[in-house]
Amino acid sequence: MGEIGGSQPNPTSTAWGRRLAEVIALAVPPALLVAVFAAPRTVKESLVLAVSDPTAVGLWASHYVHFTESHLVENLVSYALLVPTCYALCALSGRRRRFWGAFVAFLVGYPLLLSTADVLLGQPGVSYGFSGVAMAFFGFLGLSLFTFLAEHLEGATLDHAPAVFFAGASLIAVVALPSSRRATTAGVAAALIALGYAVSWYTALPVGALRRAFANPGVVELPAFALCLFVATVFAGFPANPFRSGVVVNVYVHFVGYCTGFVLPFAYLQLRSVRRGFDEEREPSDTADRVSGSLSTEGRV
Repeated sequence: MGEIGGSQPNPTSTAWGRRLAEVIALAVPPALLVAVFAAPRTVKESLVLAVSDPTAVGLWASHYVHFTESHLVENLVSYALLVPTCYALCALSGRRRRFWGAFVAFLVGYPLLLSTADVLLGQPGVSYGFSGVAMAFFGFLGLSLFTFLAEHLEGATLDHAPAVFFAGASLIAVVALPSSRRATTAGVAAALIALGYAVSWYTALPVGALRRAFANPGVVELPAFALCLFVATVFAGFPANPFRSGVVVNVYVHFVGYCTGFVLPFAYLQLRSVRRGFDEEREPSDTADRVSGSLSTEGRV
């Protein structure tokens, strides 16, 4: 009896196809920002958010509008640094779904969330630009960092991720808020909370865990880069002087983006862990990214 012919899918070609699809997906937002920037000024003016008289289109589309090259380049650089770093941290931990879920939510849903927060504040004027969405990825960077550490460092769990979030909030209070008792109190309170989480994390580490982690290539370098980027973004996204070239940096929306970019995904994951247990199911195709708890060179983009 004859056999029914049929070619089996090539795992290598399938993996490369998925990587190519991911690269294309990552390139879509910058392409959209450039395309909107190239549109006529009258079109862009119709897309901005008038805070006192918002439109349905402006609530979402305003976050993709830029009028000057410097503003556009600043946000493209922010995207180029923050988003691939978050992707790398999640992908090398077998958590691609976690990244892509946040990616879609930030780009599709967060413009409405941030615009609503801006309208509720009620400050007169117009609002536009991608930086609020970029700050959501900044908040997610801390969660991505502990996603990576939880996979590659014994004793580290996602429960310790608020250490980075509150450390960032403390630094933002010092850098961006005018000197006052309230700013000092907020900064100190956030720093103490961050310290508490950090101590809890450190005491949970088994003896020799750091030494064993440092022996694996990439386990130190990528988190170190992410931390440096985290600190640098605080100063870039929350300037002490918000006035730049005749416009005002919307520090309020930046902070809302930072907070919600961490808190909402973190809360979702915590609720999920309560229902299903902390050990989440991984995608079978992601297991190639992890070999015996150390970084694998396979599957990197």
